[in-house]
Amino acid sequence: MAPTRLALAALLFGTGCSLVTDTDWAHELPDGGAADMADLGDRDDLGDLGDMDPDMPDMPIVPVELCGMEGDEDGDGLADCADFDCLDDPGCCSEGEDLVGVSDWGVSLTTWQTLPTSNPPTILTSGGRITRFAPDRAAAVRWSACVPLALGAELEADLYPAVSPDPFPSCDGAGVCDEFVQFALSYAPDLGDGDELVDELSVRVYPGVFVEVRRANARLMAWDLDPVGTGDTPMNVNVQLTPSVADGSDVLLAEITIRYGAQTRVFTTDALAMEFLLDSGDCAAIPGLFVAFQGRGQDAGLVGNFRASTLTCPNPNQFVPPAGLQPLTRVELDWDEDFSGGGLESPSLVSAESGSVVTWHVLAGASNEQLELEDTFRIGQAIGHSAASSWNQARWNTRASGPRYGDVPPSCSTVGSTCPTDPVGSVRQPHLLQLGATTSLLAFSGERTPFTEDYALYVSSETLDVNDAPAPTLAWRPEDTDGACDSLADPALAPTGDDQHFWLFYTCEKSGQWPTIRAVRLDLFAGVTAEPRTDTLILDSSVGTFARRGVRGPEPLVDFAGGRTLIRLWFIGKDPGLDTVGVALAEPKGDFPLMMELPTFAPYPGNPVLRPDDRALGCASTCEIHGLAVTDSPDDDRAGLLRLLVARKVLPMSGGRFFDLYPLEQAWDPLGGE
Repeated sequence: MAPTRLALAALLFGTGCSLVTDTDWAHELPDGGAADMADLGDRDDLGDLGDMDPDMPDMPIVPVELCGMEGDEDGDGLADCADFDCLDDPGCCSEGEDLVGVSDWGVSLTTWQTLPTSNPPTILTSGGRITRFAPDRAAAVRWSACVPLALGAELEADLYPAVSPDPFPSCDGAGVCDEFVQFALSYAPDLGDGDELVDELSVRVYPGVFVEVRRANARLMAWDLDPVGTGDTPMNVNVQLTPSVADGSDVLLAEITIRYGAQTRVFTTDALAMEFLLDSGDCAAIPGLFVAFQGRGQDAGLVGNFRASTLTCPNPNQFVPPAGLQPLTRVELDWDEDFSGGGLESPSLVSAESGSVVTWHVLAGASNEQLELEDTFRIGQAIGHSAASSWNQARWNTRASGPRYGDVPPSCSTVGSTCPTDPVGSVRQPHLLQLGATTSLLAFSGERTPFTEDYALYVSSETLDVNDAPAPTLAWRPEDTDGACDSLADPALAPTGDDQHFWLFYTCEKSGQWPTIRAVRLDLFAGVTAEPRTDTLILDSSVGTFARRGVRGPEPLVDFAGGRTLIRLWFIGKDPGLDTVGVALAEPKGDFPLMMELPTFAPYPGNPVLRPDDRALGCASTCEIHGLAVTDSPDDDRAGLLRLLVARKVLPMSGGRFFDLYPLEQAWDPLGGE
């Protein structure tokens, strides 16, 4: 499908609508529209947003983003698939992996479950098609496993309606018949003898070619189509499911397209609430539903080919643990207890390519003392570094005998602890920006004077292949912010498009105020020099109620593609007792690819995208989020695949606590594969 947004999407959401290519409206559901009033979906003036009385002012027209039209129609600074309004547009998705396929029911039927299991019928097939379910009761076939849907999916089935006589003897005046054939998505693994399968979303076809879109065994939309041929013309049913947000809840938006001869019908609805999807068994990692075909009657119609596949869609709020999940603690990273036994947080994750060889690097802040004591004591940190050939493996190789940067031990604030004889002070919150196979820039927050908690931001040029870390350069100090900040934290580097300038995002901490995220441009032409006039506020607590106590921990990722630049910015939203992850987007304008000025960032309306209690984060008990790292994945050919490490503090119900870095994956290609 071409990525063209329906201009009336705001009217469709939640209730659905029908867009047709001919004039058969005999069974359109009434909606109360009127030609001379603000439009409510009436077919005579669909799209009219104002009263036609010249003495009355028209209602204002709200601009809507038209996905794929190569413009910013709604004026929010984001265009096409990069606009949050287009995240659930199927045209912004690319095809993924095949899930289920049937080309010959005579061969495939044995791999499907016949329902009801209490009294299974004899399903008849001929010529590769299902020709009869049961003559006098509802019967069904269900795919043997739950089909994962939550990240997006496309399902396509061919149904062959019975076309004569019309009207069918078993049909009433409204076109509803005792006999039917149906494609369905259901949470129910079975049906009772004599009952019908409970559907979360289905397309039912009656003899005479009366078609219904249904949910919970009730009609959402119906069409009376003209019969074509003698029953040998397939009706193609295409269902595209894309993740979306409605009224603050995660849903699957369903776009159903019916093609039958020259007739086409399209219906869109937010039909599937994520919370009602199955999340066990084959759908434990990615929630989904059962796929089934149901029918009743001697000559209700036939079922032909069927295909189900995943869609790779822009999914900022959908995360999946990778195959062979391996959380990282200091043991997996091979870090000594004397600098990391108290916990680790604020990771950075990058990959470096050298020919066909990919090396993954992890850096994180760590301490020998309990990190949660920072509210009471000065807890010093050091920065550790490990590398591996695969990002999600059980054992990494430490790149130094001790921390990459910082003291051993990094902290000596509690009773009985020993301080280093020649301290360099606490260093924390590393962020690595890979520039090439062997070169990168590292930023971190560090004490300018040991034991003072006077933190500024440092930058160094890194190779990551030698044990001795290069001396860092002081890049940005609190006094450089003209009083906006008392202390600086969470530095993160982003490219501008040339090799001399970089953006340094950071957390600004000010006494008596909630933390904010700011950015300043660095010039590396003659050392590391910040340009104070470029320092600007990026995000604050106004991004939403999930961040009512401020924002911190910026994690930018810049995409340069197709003559466009897009910045995705993840961050931590602070709320009493609950830190969550949010995301915002910005699309710089002007000369590509230079990004010498930062545009306004638009927060995702569905924020937060990750909570400590989200199933994807794998916490069977209480969890806290202490930072995250995001990077793309050069060693994987899945479109738009991102890899993340989330710093968790886990509080098991049995007592105690531990810190780890939890890997997640996300499919999000906001430039649509450009």
